[in-house]
Amino acid sequence: MYLICAFLLVTIVFESQIASGRHKDMKSFMVYEVVSDVISNPPQNLLRVMYPSGVEVAEGKELKVDDVIGYPVLTWNAEEDEFYTVMLVDPDYPSRREPYARSFVHWLKMNVVLDDVTTGDTVADLIFTKPDPGTGIHRYVYLVYKQPAKISSLHDNAPNSTTEGRKFFNPNKFASKYNLGQPVAGNFYRTRNKGRIRIYNFFDPAIVGARTDLTSND
Repeated sequence: MYLICAFLLVTIVFESQIASGRHKDMKSFMVYEVVSDVISNPPQNLLRVMYPSGVEVAEGKELKVDDVIGYPVLTWNAEEDEFYTVMLVDPDYPSRREPYARSFVHWLKMNVVLDDVTTGDTVADLIFTKPDPGTGIHRYVYLVYKQPAKISSLHDNAPNSTTEGRKFFNPNKFASKYNLGQPVAGNFYRTRNKGRIRIYNFFDPAIVGARTDLTSND
């Protein structure tokens, strides 16, 4: 009887940790090299991300492009009277093989209250995660940081909503600049654009103007 009670207690505690994300050792962040390519250490907790399609992000799971359109609902262990920075970045921009503009900011908000992303200040508007065809599979990383206080101004080189203003973003440096510390929550998924790409050969005089339609298998 004692063993049964002890087992039930352990089960309840474990399920509670699953619900909060605290049981996670975040190995997926290392397996998929989010740690090293994006951040130095795994987030403290798992961020829950739910899209309008009903699809939920699950630590590196590959999702369809059409399933990750729209504003997601984010849930983490937010504390009252605290402000948070929320970001979504693509470390595989413009392609997984040649990510020379790493990372690309898809969304950046600061001064978010609790876990309500409709609050706060938008630094870079949300643009949906649809990589170009033929660029391979991309990782899209959500990170949440707890701010030391409300941030009223940004540095001159802060990201913005232009294409150029989104490139070459470094979450570690950004967090250091604003004293954000390590991410308190995070999650990520992978997706690719399986659309057809059109390749034109402009270099062979014998076939100038010829074209071939290919489907990327990256």
